[in-house]
Amino acid sequence: EPLHRLTASAMYHRPLGSAGHWATTAAFGRNIEGDHPATHAYLLETNLDLDGHNALFGRAEYVLKTGHALVLSGPLEEETFGVASLAAGYLRSFGPLGPVLPGAGVRASVDLVPQGLESTYGGRTPVGAMIYLRLSSAPMDHSRHGGAHP
Repeated sequence: EPLHRLTASAMYHRPLGSAGHWATTAAFGRNIEGDHPATHAYLLETNLDLDGHNALFGRAEYVLKTGHALVLSGPLEEETFGVASLAAGYLRSFGPLGPVLPGAGVRASVDLVPQGLESTYGGRTPVGAMIYLRLSSAPMDHSRHGGAHP
């Protein structure tokens, strides 16, 4: 099925102190798929790295989807649903340990579901939480290569 997609985003980044930074992204997307109604999504997320080891993050999202895109059957397939999600978390990074930067974090979320999807999602405000471990590549040390590069 043909799909036409339009996206736009804006990002903001600001250093904080000697090792931290604040980064925020706002994004918009719109899909037009075949004979189905057009759908769209809005996203705002932010990451506040306080010192290179402690980071707070948050995300707000609103998505308008058709029942077809959600793989719903029967009369729900042709309906359009708006679903919102809010998430927040914390990540603590350790190290680096050689080429790896390990970390541990927590994340919690709540979704806001329309009444027509309540039985599919198990409620109007499903919540979730997780504790996780993360391994990422460690940042490069530019001081060994003659200082910072432009």
